[in-house]
Amino acid sequence: MEDLLRLKFYVSEGGKYLLLVFNRKPQYYLPRRNYLNCLLKPGRDLVKIDFSKEPKTVINSICDENLRNMVNGKTIEFDLQKFSIEPMVVKGLLTSPAFEPLKRSMKSGTAVSEPEYFFYLLRILEFY
Repeated sequence: MEDLLRLKFYVSEGGKYLLLVFNRKPQYYLPRRNYLNCLLKPGRDLVKIDFSKEPKTVINSICDENLRNMVNGKTIEFDLQKFSIEPMVVKGLLTSPAFEPLKRSMKSGTAVSEPEYFFYLLRILEFY
């Protein structure tokens, strides 16, 4: 969240892009918030985050004090163009490209498949 806010408020020249990469479905890592579904859905949207309704832990997690004061108790809008690649299997990280038996997990002994990654590119379309 803080990176997205920094791009909105502090970057005035050039493109404003944020790349998010997850090695599991994003829902595994992210809390349940209406705006998060909108952030990760491809397309163009006006995403509104009402910081007055966010828990204090979200506000306090913003390390930059000036940024925290800018958003505390306010609704912030982001005009975003979003792109996604989900999931993308990366071959050769766990198994070689040549045919070999699947590697086994040392803990459970079950077969380990190639990792899948979920990519999201967010572009802030606001210009000053």
